[in-house]
Amino acid sequence: MAVAVKSSVIQQQATAKHTLLSIGELLLSLPQAEVVTIELVSTVIAFSREGSKAAGFIEYEGQEWPVYSLTPELHLRRYVPQKRRFCVCFGHDISQAFAILCDDVRLMPDTGEAHPEDLPPGMLTPKSPLRRLLLLNDSLVIMSDVAAMHEYLEHAHVDD
Repeated sequence: MAVAVKSSVIQQQATAKHTLLSIGELLLSLPQAEVVTIELVSTVIAFSREGSKAAGFIEYEGQEWPVYSLTPELHLRRYVPQKRRFCVCFGHDISQAFAILCDDVRLMPDTGEAHPEDLPPGMLTPKSPLRRLLLLNDSLVIMSDVAAMHEYLEHAHVDD
């Protein structure tokens, strides 16, 4: 019986809707159900606070959310690049709430016959936000979840 439940959970995860963020050449996917709001970059208070890895902050429903700026290589930066247009806020649990800057954001299109692949055990580490990979229209999509991305953002080194 446990095998059937596990198979059902994997199938639900594979068919669940995902948001696709474009950050330069990087295609990053997170669950659509975790998107709280999508705002224009102009609403971001672009400054970094001492001790913070965020490039800025955004106010949403009376809360201040950290806004992170990632490079296509998933490196953190403390500034808001001019080409970033959108700020996508994730996490319904305010203790894990964060926002990511991106060039474009959309619902991931139907993957057709393509299915997300689990990472090999050697690549699946607590320090990496990568959870699955998907080849979509000859482009590699990096799939994550809110908990893994939050953990990564909290512990990643800032490059600048």
